[in-house]
Amino acid sequence: MSRLSLRARIFLLLLAFGILIFGVWLYTNPRYTVTKVTVSIAGGPETVPQQAQVLLSSQVGVQLLRLKRKALLADLLAVGPIAAAELKRGLPNTLHAHLGLIDSPVVVSAEGGFYLIEDEQLIAIDNSDAASYQQQIPTVEIPLSYAVLMQRWGIDQLFKQVIDLAASLDDGSSLITRIKYDN
Repeated sequence: MSRLSLRARIFLLLLAFGILIFGVWLYTNPRYTVTKVTVSIAGGPETVPQQAQVLLSSQVGVQLLRLKRKALLADLLAVGPIAAAELKRGLPNTLHAHLGLIDSPVVVSAEGGFYLIEDEQLIAIDNSDAASYQQQIPTVEIPLSYAVLMQRWGIDQLFKQVIDLAASLDDGSSLITRIKYDN
């Protein structure tokens, strides 16, 4: 085993110190602070959900290298209409977000609350997001007790028939935009 010369040891020490200084500079440099957030949407009404706007805009001013992507992704996926999310850092100062929204056949309304349907389950959404969906797909009004039941156990066969009926009415020219369902 050969020993490193004094010159090689000093070089390695200076190299490690230089890498450390460069890392600290990158981590604290204001040039690498998020100043722009870009959002692309797939599915749904192709509008950014209100809660997602708040979450993403709160990242402006955060150091790009300090960005907690996993936590932000988990928060985005907890937003009702979002089925998938992807985040990428764009040097020097951009956060890129791609959101996949739920493609629901109908909006379900139950006494002031709104839901979308994904995999035969009701997914609660914010009232502000329901309006953008309602512009594109019909709304089915149901009692709140029925919505609670379907949230817990899933959609039953009779309600699937109502969904199919509502989807068949939505051909872009239908005047029917709301259906009231009393089971």
